[in-house]
Amino acid sequence: MYTYVHTYMLWNLPKDGFFEILEQLSPPIDHEVLWRISGGNPRLIAELANLRWALDKLVEMYRDRVHRLLTMYRVPLDIARKLARDPDADPERALRLEEIGLMIQLMRRAVLGTEVKEDPELGIGKVWAWQIPLYKDIVLGIEV
Repeated sequence: MYTYVHTYMLWNLPKDGFFEILEQLSPPIDHEVLWRISGGNPRLIAELANLRWALDKLVEMYRDRVHRLLTMYRVPLDIARKLARDPDADPERALRLEEIGLMIQLMRRAVLGTEVKEDPELGIGKVWAWQIPLYKDIVLGIEV
């Protein structure tokens, strides 16, 4: 007998579920700020908790990661910035950024019972999105 399983990549949590987690953790950082930089990504919150809520250390760690990946995989900063302003602007390069963990094609993910809507502030387009808004902000040079 065969069974079939459809697997989906779990992307970020919806805002209400993300805030539920934050209420249980009681971080000393405004929940809206955490939503704005994470887009609901629980891994970022776990990393931040491990850093004893030192947001500046987390941002520096992620900044180093993004710049290292862009350099290592030879993604020009101007191309990354173009995608930061419009995630759907260059699907070929977006796929490259997905391969290195910075972006995701939205059709390949599942969000717990919610439809993902375009949100330029969070770096979400129609087809492509940044894994977390912080990556987009780092590429654009936006300070958190």
